Amino acid sequence: MSELNSQKGYLYARFTDTACNFGNDIIELATRSLLASYRIPSPTSEFDSFAPETPKGEYDFVLVPGCTMITAGQNPGLNNINTLGCPVYC
Repeated sequence: MSELNSQKGYLYARFTDTACNFGNDIIELATRSLLASYRIPSPTSEFDSFAPETPKGEYDFVLVPGCTMITAGQNPGLNNINTLGCPVYC
């Protein structure tokens, strides 16, 4: 991922802000630990995937760490993620 050293940075989708789900907490902890162990820079911006809106901005890519899917469509913040015009990595 050469995008990690770019000017725009990356957007990180969180799954733990407004939902209480221990599976998501484990995924979040593991993802952040892995990124730190490889000295991956912190995201430029983060957003709650359960929020109704997809954030606006220019990013090199979006990192979606994954979540436990209990209800289809539960993450409306991801519905329009493709409008950012950058790669999305899950």
